[in-house]
Amino acid sequence: MKTISNYVLRIYKFVNYNLLVIFIVVSSLLIVLNMSQSDLPILHDANRYWKLADTFVKEGKFSFINYDFPLRGYVFPLIIFAIRKLAVIIGVREAHFYYVTMALVYSAFLSVIVPLFIRLLFKKQIRSVQILLFSTLAFFFHGSLFFYPLSDLIAIIFLVMGVYLVLKYPTNLLPSLLAGICLACASLVRPSYLIVFPFFIVWVLFYYLHEKKLKIEHTLIRLISIIVGIVIIYIPQIAINNEHFGTLSPLIQTQFAYGDGLFMQQLNWGIEIQKYETNVGPEYPSAPVIFNDGHGKYVLASWKQRNQVSDDFSLSFRNYVNLIFTYPLDMLIIYARHLFNGLDVVYRSVYVENVYKRAYLFRFSNYSLWFLVSLYLTKKVKFHYSQINDLLIILISILPSLVSIPTAIEIRFMFPIFLLAYALVSFWIIPDLLSLSSLQIRTYGKVYLPYFVIFVVLCFMLSTNTYVGLQYGLIE
Repeated sequence: MKTISNYVLRIYKFVNYNLLVIFIVVSSLLIVLNMSQSDLPILHDANRYWKLADTFVKEGKFSFINYDFPLRGYVFPLIIFAIRKLAVIIGVREAHFYYVTMALVYSAFLSVIVPLFIRLLFKKQIRSVQILLFSTLAFFFHGSLFFYPLSDLIAIIFLVMGVYLVLKYPTNLLPSLLAGICLACASLVRPSYLIVFPFFIVWVLFYYLHEKKLKIEHTLIRLISIIVGIVIIYIPQIAINNEHFGTLSPLIQTQFAYGDGLFMQQLNWGIEIQKYETNVGPEYPSAPVIFNDGHGKYVLASWKQRNQVSDDFSLSFRNYVNLIFTYPLDMLIIYARHLFNGLDVVYRSVYVENVYKRAYLFRFSNYSLWFLVSLYLTKKVKFHYSQINDLLIILISILPSLVSIPTAIEIRFMFPIFLLAYALVSFWIIPDLLSLSSLQIRTYGKVYLPYFVIFVVLCFMLSTNTYVGLQYGLIE
């Protein structure tokens, strides 16, 4: 009992009383939010993940080798399997237990891990009300991401935890091992997180050698520990790939569904599709909601004609690079629209009940937030050589979103960037605004109100332009 009490005391000291209280508040809010939706069916990608959890057991026996799906890594389905198995043991409904369990996980991330991470990285004091605002923004704009079994949140949690463990415990080997495990899990939950690996290694070397002044041999030992952690998680995936796909590669084998792999297929789609949503309502005639890009279609058709290939020709990576260098300005414009569309939250749910819903006030709220972020970044943020460590961590955090921009973009792909924006608003911008005098507020209002109006009007115009490409017709 004494040992248990010591561990409880350590955890208490680690998170402190205020964070425990705010965690209880945030988790209670999210549990209520999730349970209020608990009668909704698990649909599309979420349903696929839910069913993939069943594949680990065949003839009553559990084995990693039983898992054989080429488009998803084993990690997230395994997490769902473990939660569902525990629900059966306890004797409660599996879906409800999943909603409550993940509400606790997500709340711990938003109300404990992120504040501790920011406090450690920026040496910044954070108030409970700011954490509550941060969590509320995430729930308000992306509520269904915290409900459905989708991979986006799990991946960013693993990534942030991996970075945090290195940052918090630079001299210990076990946290380095766990950081490698987290990094590998993130990449197997969402393959786009593979792009993080080389940048993560560069940052680790910089952090250990430059920031913490560790000796080269100590740095290499910790780097090896991270790699060992990565290998531990990849071993089951290697076994799965060897059994079902005849390869010892640790990577997800998407080429068995798409000849050049899913990412290359996404790049092909992304030229002609500027945004993608999923419909579940009766107003729209299909589940895929495709926003066509007339500009992208024209550029691709011109390239195909120039290179004398058929209309159904699929670009390889070499062709794709050639296309970019042939039409650099056009592709820049196309992908700038992708970035805007990825940040243009029109629907609260990843599964849209009414595609034609205008949601003016909701969109206005989102554009207002992005105006504050843009203004703050241009006016307040000054980068210096001493902040390279901070910049590398920020880059690592948003890289999975950046690499998604050329694809058929979905809002949930950009969640790491949203998370960064909500942190900036909650922990920096709003406190700064509240510290202003009434005279300063009036002065700033007169100066920036015209810019705000122009910004919001442009956002609505760009959003409306996106809907012009709606596959089955314009908004009513």
